[in-house]
Amino acid sequence: MTGGQGPATVLTLLEAERFAAADIRDIIYAVGISPQKLARVAAIRQTGCDLSFILDSVEQAVVVAEASQHLDSAISALIKID
Repeated sequence: MTGGQGPATVLTLLEAERFAAADIRDIIYAVGISPQKLARVAAIRQTGCDLSFILDSVEQAVVVAEASQHLDSAISALIKID
């Protein structure tokens, strides 16, 4: 990574938290998101980190959209198409 900006790709939210704590601002959580992890994603994003993750089902997309409205915060996502 040049300039400490990223991008970085992680497989756990703990890794994302550690990169965010090191001021890496562009992170992709390269795993399909589960609903119980969305609050943690939102907390990481509130630090100023542009954390995105993978959506691989319509059900996930609906849950993320609802969470975005509930948290009053946009949540970035990438859509996996097979």
